Amino acid sequence: MLQYTADELWALRRYDVTPPRSVRKSIFSHRLWCPFKQRKRVQRSGFPRSRARRAAATRRDQLIAGFVNIRSVHNKLDDLLDVRRDRSIDLLCLAETWHDDDCVGFSRLRAANYSVVDRPRPRVGVSSDLSTNHVAVPGINLSRVNVTTAQLSTFEHICVRATSGQFAAIIVVIYRPGSSSIQSTFFDELSSVFDVVATFQEAVYVAGDFNVHLDRCDDSYTKQFTDLLSHYGFSVCPTTATHQAGGTIDAVVTRCEVTDLSSGAECQPIVSVNDVGLSDHHLLIWSLPARKPSTPTQTASRRPWRQLDVDQLREQLKASTLCQPDKWPDDIDDMAAMYESELNTMLDCLIPSRVVTRRPRPSDPWFDDECREAKRLTRRLERAYSAVCRRAASQVNKSASADVVAAKTAWYAQRRNYRDLRRRKSHAFWCDTVESERASPSKLWRSVNLLLGRGKPPASSDISVDEFISYHIISPNLLWR
Repeated sequence: MLQYTADELWALRRYDVTPPRSVRKSIFSHRLWCPFKQRKRVQRSGFPRSRARRAAATRRDQLIAGFVNIRSVHNKLDDLLDVRRDRSIDLLCLAETWHDDDCVGFSRLRAANYSVVDRPRPRVGVSSDLSTNHVAVPGINLSRVNVTTAQLSTFEHICVRATSGQFAAIIVVIYRPGSSSIQSTFFDELSSVFDVVATFQEAVYVAGDFNVHLDRCDDSYTKQFTDLLSHYGFSVCPTTATHQAGGTIDAVVTRCEVTDLSSGAECQPIVSVNDVGLSDHHLLIWSLPARKPSTPTQTASRRPWRQLDVDQLREQLKASTLCQPDKWPDDIDDMAAMYESELNTMLDCLIPSRVVTRRPRPSDPWFDDECREAKRLTRRLERAYSAVCRRAASQVNKSASADVVAAKTAWYAQRRNYRDLRRRKSHAFWCDTVESERASPSKLWRSVNLLLGRGKPPASSDISVDEFISYHIISPNLLWR
């Protein structure tokens, strides 16, 4: 049996030597060591390490879908993308976006290779300001599906088929305005949609703002709504309140049983409710039994600059030809080559370069350290609010409720300040860009096109091939002019 003294153990605590990546992966795979943040997370959750690791791997292997009634997307696009990145949402369903055909926000999404299927609000002859849409990350293909040919008057809907690899699902977004009362026509039109949706062999998910109080079990409209769903083999996934004023009016409807990808068992998807502050409605998130689309990776050569010993580098520089002027070549190009060769040789001895594989994540050019620090503070206050809510659930007293209100107020205030900071940074960046490129029209138009998302216009099926040819045929007489 090996025995070590305290001094020998402390001597092993060195930072000048980093084990190779293969050695570190072997250590982690045999569960001999794990990073500090992961140890703290496992200790807080109280789960065994293997279970926490399996849960994290399961979340990474599943597609995440979300639905929110955003109530105008024009000034909330950057905040919406920030929420999508934080929650790792792959497929986002939106209602009440209030956008037109030439919406700059959706043009920017298409230019960034997002799959967008939208239903714009017409400018003339509008009976209501409804709008439902789908947005998916690159790697997920969306194609519109027509489920009814009749003109619906009580609600608006849009249906798509989402495919990712071998997985395919039918996702329907429905919005019924809460300003109008529920009529029998609503259930008749909803039945016409489910007549077609129920015949699909793929997994079907219906998400939307139905404006039916599903939390009131004794309500006659709620009973009629649930009976209609059960008639087609669908059911409402249970959730908490989905509105800031209380009540469950947003829901995710699916067939009673779906197949879990990790275990192969049949279960109902779990829908979580998240208050993201985009509107008075909360964000609904659920998982789809499919693999995430593979993201492209890049390889790069990196040096561990933090491990560089400056004293050793100084000593080697003194002994090299860089500090001996009599050995320098006369040609300037040879001198530059000697400088690069000598310096790379010294760095290869002190901090050898290694090839790393990384997945590039897009970031806004104006997102600086101030925004990053504000985002960390916002997340910290959000976690503190969640912890206070969990403690208040087990303690029913006035002090617990007061702590919840205080934590929620602090989180809301910081979230509002963070989003205001992002808007100011974005506005200042684009104003400075336009001002600096005023003398160069080509650069200015390139920046304007990037800002307005004109790089990739959406495909249109309004013009047929025959119409295109009729407008672009060149007359032979024109060739002689």
